[in-house]
Amino acid sequence: GTITSTTTPRVVINVDEEVRNGLVQITGITSAYVATASVIDQLHSTNATTLWSEGAWSGLRGFPRAVTTFQQRVIYGGSGYELQRIWGSVTNDIENFALGDQSLATDAFQFDIAAIGRGPIQWLIAQSDLFIGFSAAEWIVNSGTGNGVGGVSGPITPTSINATEHSAWGSATGVPPCIVGNAVFYTQRSAKTLQQMIFSVYTNKYMSSDLTSLSEHL
Repeated sequence: GTITSTTTPRVVINVDEEVRNGLVQITGITSAYVATASVIDQLHSTNATTLWSEGAWSGLRGFPRAVTTFQQRVIYGGSGYELQRIWGSVTNDIENFALGDQSLATDAFQFDIAAIGRGPIQWLIAQSDLFIGFSAAEWIVNSGTGNGVGGVSGPITPTSINATEHSAWGSATGVPPCIVGNAVFYTQRSAKTLQQMIFSVYTNKYMSSDLTSLSEHL
């Protein structure tokens, strides 16, 4: 039979993104305001726009000196131009660094750590929290939610990220850390001592101790 309805049909259109992003590679510079480029990802339009940005990494700006994985993201840290910045990929999409509108918990993120006087990022490594080694300090990054440091923390998102300093030994350049058991091992900035970083219930912080004093042959 025929189905009839007195309700006026309607269509709901949702806009996933307000901005259509494209990618171009600069191939030549004519002047301070004119350049030629090759299109890598299709642009929405060739009309003039002020909504553009330079790529974070390049031969001019440098490339990250540290990388790790954390909470289903790839995390990069510390380029030659942005010494204390970390970049996180889209969740479960490790080659995608689209920032989106920063409203989704899965969006990629960029975050500058205000580690004043602590030098550039030397390494990243992850366990229950994200550990960051600077040339003059050690920081912990998490969401700042859940049980917090030393416990189960909620996932980092573009709007939920917390960074705090936990010790100030500093790390040697070019020596990556490693996880042994429940501790992070790294080389102190003088490259003469081996440090163990582990959580302390007494201070509610990750504490670093000099293992060389326990084993002189190291």
